[in-house]
Amino acid sequence: MSNYFCLVGNITRNPVLEKTTNNTSFAWINLAVDRETDRDVTDYIQLIAWQKNAENICNFTTKGSLVCVTGKIQTKWETKSDGTRECKVEHNIHRVTFLDKKKAVAS
Repeated sequence: MSNYFCLVGNITRNPVLEKTTNNTSFAWINLAVDRETDRDVTDYIQLIAWQKNAENICNFTTKGSLVCVTGKIQTKWETKSDGTRECKVEHNIHRVTFLDKKKAVAS
């Protein structure tokens, strides 16, 4: 079995391009995804895109844009200031397809 996700949903706020200290582009997005078995329930999933994907997402989407994203889930442990450890989960986007009719582009 592979570590892989595929999500289709609407971006919940305008994405903002940011840079790491090494000048690598990235963007966090939140995606509203309806559950397949229960259309009345929406999950809100935070994802991160890097480099060209981040730039394309910021250039071609706005709040409400419909996208399909695929990628890998990464977990990492972080130590908090009180010494406890906390597991952080990141959904790293490897491919994004813009599904709005006027902006149907894949990156």
